[in-house]
Amino acid sequence: MDLYKGLLIGFSLFIGSTLSLAQDAPQANKHSWHRYYTDSLQGTRSEEALEWLRKHKQRAKPVIVAVVDTGLDTATSELKHCLAINQRERIDGKDNDGNGYIDDRWGWNLLGTADGKLELTSVGREEYREFKRLHPKYKSIGHVDSVATNHRQEYLYYQRMRTIAGIDRYLRLYDHTLAKDRAYAAIDSIITTKMPAAAADSLSVSEIMNIKPDTQDWMDAAEVILADLIKAESNASWAQLKRQHHNQLNLIRSRVEGIERDIDKRTLLGDDLSNGEDRYYGNANIGGKGSEHGTFVASIIAGAGDIDPKVRGIYPPARILAIKAVPDNGDEYDKDVSTAIRYAVDRGARVINLSLGKYASANPRLVDEAMAYALKKDVLIIHSSGNNGYRLDASPEDKRPYYPKGTDSMGKPWEHYLRIGALDKQGARAKFSNYGASVDLYAPGVDIWAVMPGDKIEASQGTSLSAPIVSGIATMLRAYYPKLKASQIKEILIKSARLIPEGRPSENPHQPMLRAIDAMRAVQYAEETQSKPSK
Repeated sequence: MDLYKGLLIGFSLFIGSTLSLAQDAPQANKHSWHRYYTDSLQGTRSEEALEWLRKHKQRAKPVIVAVVDTGLDTATSELKHCLAINQRERIDGKDNDGNGYIDDRWGWNLLGTADGKLELTSVGREEYREFKRLHPKYKSIGHVDSVATNHRQEYLYYQRMRTIAGIDRYLRLYDHTLAKDRAYAAIDSIITTKMPAAAADSLSVSEIMNIKPDTQDWMDAAEVILADLIKAESNASWAQLKRQHHNQLNLIRSRVEGIERDIDKRTLLGDDLSNGEDRYYGNANIGGKGSEHGTFVASIIAGAGDIDPKVRGIYPPARILAIKAVPDNGDEYDKDVSTAIRYAVDRGARVINLSLGKYASANPRLVDEAMAYALKKDVLIIHSSGNNGYRLDASPEDKRPYYPKGTDSMGKPWEHYLRIGALDKQGARAKFSNYGASVDLYAPGVDIWAVMPGDKIEASQGTSLSAPIVSGIATMLRAYYPKLKASQIKEILIKSARLIPEGRPSENPHQPMLRAIDAMRAVQYAEETQSKPSK
C-alpha cells in the first residue's frame, strides 16, 4: 500500500510538471500546428509529449507501424530512416525467410501480379463492382415479387447497389446521347441536300444556328442538340462539334457495354477473392505509380523533417511497414485489406494505419476475421472515418454502413480498433469529416503538411491524415509503454481526450460531445496505467 501511495505522489508531481510544460510550450508554427496546442491552433500536443518522454523515460522500444495504403516511395529521403526493413530477406528472387513472400524486404504489394506486368491503379467503387457482379443474374427481373423468396434479399441488395452506383441515371444519359446522335444525323442529312458534305462540315456553329428552319424535322433536331450549340464556341466548326459528340457517345457506349463485357481485372491476380487463407499473391514493388497518398500518410507518422521541420512526423523513430493494398482510384477490395492486416501482424506491426474506407462491402467476413487475428496478436488498428460529412449512425432507417465496420460479427465494438474523424485548426469538427457514435476520436485533418514522392512538400486535408496523426501518437505510447495492451492504448487515448461539442454550441445546447486527441494527457494516463499494480 505504501508503495502505491508513493506512486500516486510521484504521479501528482508528474502532472504538475506537465502542466508547467504546457504553459511554457513554444508557439506553434502555423505549418506544423497539428503537433502543438495554443488557443488559436488547437493541435495534439504531440511535440510536448515526445519531449517529456525523451527527458523522463528510459530508451524506447522499436515499434513497427504498418501503413496499409497506396504504396510508398522508398527513395523519398524523409522516409529512408524509418523503413521497417526485413533483415532476413535479400533481393534475389527467393523467399529467404520462408514467409511466403519473395523479396519482401520493405513491404508488400497486393495490387500487382507476381510478374509485375499488371498493376491495379483504378478499380471503381465497390457499389458498381457489386452491381456488375449481380447484373447478369437479375438484369431481366423488374420487380422483387418475381424473385424466389430465398434470393429476394440479394435482389434488393442488387437494386440498392444499382441505385447508389447511378446506373439508371447513366442509362438515361446514354438514351439522351443516342437521341442527340439521331438529331446530328438529321441535321447533317438536311444540310447535305443543299450543299456538298465537305462544304457542310466547314460551316461554323454560328452559321448552323443562323440557318432558317424550313422543315419540322430541322426544328425538332435542333431542339434536341440546342444545349450543345449554345455551349460551343461560335467559331467552332460543325465538324468539330460532331466529333466531340461522337467521342462522348463512344465513351458512354463503351461503359454501358462494359457492364457485361468487361471482367473485373482484380480477378487476374490469381488468388481466390473469397478465401482469406489464400493470401500469397502480389509482388514486392511497393512504390511506383499512385503511391502519393501512402507516402504522404507515412511521412505524417514518421517523417524525419530534414528537408523542412514543418514536415517532421509525429514520431520519427517509428518503423514504417508499407503494404500496397489501396488503388489510387476506386475502393479497396476486402480480400486485400484482410491480407494486408494479416501480413502486417505477421511482420511484427504493433499499430496498423488504415487511411481507407467505403460504404459497401462485398465480403466483410474476410476483414472481420483479419481484425480478430490482429486482436489475438495484440495489434492496434487506426482507421479514418471518411470525408463525406455523414453522420454514420444517424438512425436505423438512415444508417450509413462504413467499412471496415469496427465491430465484430455480434455487433460488439472491437477493443483494439479506433475510428478517427478530422478537426480544423480551431478544434472543431471539420465539415467534411464523417461523425457519429462510431467515431471514437478526432485529430487534426486540415492544412496538414507532409511529403510526396520525390521529397515534394504539400499540404492537404482529410480524415486520411487524421488517422496517421493518431497512429503516430499510439506508436509513441507503444514504444515507451510496451507492456500496455492495444485495448489499454485505446482506452487511454479515449479517456485522455479533450471534450468538444459536435457542432456550434449555439445550434444545439444539448448536442453530443466529441473527443479530441491530447497526446500529453495520453502520456499522463499511460504513466498512471503502467504504474498501477496488476490485479
